[in-house]
Amino acid sequence: MKKRKKIVISLVVCFGVVILIALSVALFIEKVHMLMDEPPIYNTEAEFVESKDFIFVAKVKEEARTKYNKDSSIPLTYYDIEVIEYLKGQGDKNEVLCFYGGRNYLNTYTYYENNNIIPEKNNIYLFFTKRSSGNSEYVESNTFVITNNAQKIELKDYNESKSLSEQNENINLTVQRFKNIISKEVKKFPSNLPSKLTDEELVARFDNVFIAQVTQYFYSYPVQCGEGSDIPSVCVEFHTLQNIKGSTQGEKLWLCGVDYWNEETDGIYFPKQNEVFLVFANKNEKENINHPQVESSNYVVLMNYQMIKLKDYDSSKDYKNQKEAILAILNKYENLMK
Repeated sequence: MKKRKKIVISLVVCFGVVILIALSVALFIEKVHMLMDEPPIYNTEAEFVESKDFIFVAKVKEEARTKYNKDSSIPLTYYDIEVIEYLKGQGDKNEVLCFYGGRNYLNTYTYYENNNIIPEKNNIYLFFTKRSSGNSEYVESNTFVITNNAQKIELKDYNESKSLSEQNENINLTVQRFKNIISKEVKKFPSNLPSKLTDEELVARFDNVFIAQVTQYFYSYPVQCGEGSDIPSVCVEFHTLQNIKGSTQGEKLWLCGVDYWNEETDGIYFPKQNEVFLVFANKNEKENINHPQVESSNYVVLMNYQMIKLKDYDSSKDYKNQKEAILAILNKYENLMK
């Protein structure tokens, strides 16, 4: 009887040890819970910049605290930050950042799917944000709020012993691009294209001449393409209505050096959805534009004269059955190609 009792006690002790080991292991295993969210959609970086009240370079000093709310599935993590320079808006040097996501309990973390890049202590970022209004019991008032990855670009290899203007080329290009957008300054890529071309030169200079309808803009989040260029650009998806010269089937068209704000300048005119243009363009393998997202197979527009707006073009009709004013434009260039 005593022997059986000892065996039972030994089994209970062993079982308890196993449970304790399992719990200990579980405590050290990081669990991540991702929540779906629908961040705002911006067609261009200009729209994105316009939507934010504050844009600044700052260092993450430390994680200060995490707050929970029984009515919300997402915790809030607060970071103390030191602002190095404000590009847009004004504030103090020492501020607080409110990040949507963080540790719920033990080693379980919850984030939004589009806000899973966690600010790291001592790293330096370019932040795009607004202040909390103070109307929420959940979010601390007067803090800078970060709800998605697009609101932060890590400035890798930032040298704290140097000023912002003395940083490496990638940091300077990144920061300057957004400074240009904030100040509404239009810049152009260096190219061998002249400021003006005759109609004959226009036809001869470009490998592809086509009638295109704008179907969609491709705004790329800064977190995905923050480096490499100080010139605001936008990618346009287009539908080829008619090839006049060469062969296109609706690939990406990059408008490099876009003027989002004023149609009457030297910057590239920013097209509207569904507008139709006669486009003169080469692929980037020929133009060789140094931009991190412009691939060699993409078409590029560097000058306004590469896009002639075909006002009142009826995309339901063949290009030979358009209004007289449109036919006059098309016939002129077609004749020059013969």
